[in-house]
Amino acid sequence: MTATPMADLLARIINPPPVAEVRTPLDTTFELPAGYETQLAELTAARELAKRAKAAIDAITAEVKQMAGDATIGVIDGKPAVQLAQRSRRDIDKALLLEAYPEAFEACNKSSTYRTVTPL
Repeated sequence: MTATPMADLLARIINPPPVAEVRTPLDTTFELPAGYETQLAELTAARELAKRAKAAIDAITAEVKQMAGDATIGVIDGKPAVQLAQRSRRDIDKALLLEAYPEAFEACNKSSTYRTVTPL
């Protein structure tokens, strides 16, 4: 079965390809202070620590939710220790919007650019 142009577009919007880093002749340089390698190493270490912290947060959160079932307050020795609060949020079904109202989707689509700091 051959995909239609609309299906191809929809697939690219829902699952966009990874953005490749591109260096251009317009790249410019700036001078960092002598010894700044220490701060860049700290940046790398802090990012790694943040990844490990997020993994720990996700694991413990999942474990607490599994233990809680439908309950909302977790207790230790009869004392409240953790609360599971119900939250809700609204979202837009981008695939449905694109399929049903492609003009509205395009009119509301926005993109932004930003810079990242990557120690070399």
